[in-house]
Amino acid sequence: MKTIPVLLALVPLGLAACGGSSPTATTGVSHAAQTAARNYQAAGTDMSGVIAQYRTDTTTMLDVSSCQAIEAAYQAKMAPLVDRMSTTSVAMDPYMSSAMGPAVADMACVAAAMKAELARHAAVACTLSGVDADRAEAAQHAATVAALAQHQYVRYEQMGDAMGMMTPTADSTWTCKVNADGTFTFGGQTWTPPQTPPTPSTTPAPTPNPTPYPWPMPCGGMMCPCDGSWGPGTSGSTDGGPPWMPGGMM
Repeated sequence: MKTIPVLLALVPLGLAACGGSSPTATTGVSHAAQTAARNYQAAGTDMSGVIAQYRTDTTTMLDVSSCQAIEAAYQAKMAPLVDRMSTTSVAMDPYMSSAMGPAVADMACVAAAMKAELARHAAVACTLSGVDADRAEAAQHAATVAALAQHQYVRYEQMGDAMGMMTPTADSTWTCKVNADGTFTFGGQTWTPPQTPPTPSTTPAPTPNPTPYPWPMPCGGMMCPCDGSWGPGTSGSTDGGPPWMPGGMM
């Protein structure tokens, strides 16, 4: 039999019956903030999936023709996602600023870096000296975009934590600044996406290191969803708990 942890005693009574008939909106977190967080979660989840698939596909490409086919499919998915990430980042930065201060409201900055890196990569993909060089370019691009996406993941976690929409996080990352000359500064290091090879070095890795971690859904309070949909087996949980906590904290 599962036991209910002591943490439940700290949750307001109006939020304790998630998935039931109780109200689902949390006090102190606006509907606009919840919506922005959910949109960001969806964009981040989709982007992580596209990056992972691209990494898999490019490790097996055999020639220029297969490289071009893989690249075309990737660009068709990734370019709209980068635009989406840019739009949602502009919406998220004000919440990040109010939650943690303007110095870390840099999600739009990183989205701009993503766009610059995608344009750089598109200009050189499948045009190098051979398939090995094309694979190396693809791997470097994937690593760079993954690091940028992981930064966005950590910022999203931090905002959700600060606003009471997610569980606390110990993850950390660098800060991003767009410079007047179009370069970026990541954690004190200048990053310039060149227009031709060689590829840029991988961006500084956040903690945890870049991997396609599942992006947690925001909730409407410490343990409740924004839409009241949690129930047995929903929202990525196998037992009705929050999808970011194995076992649903129960």
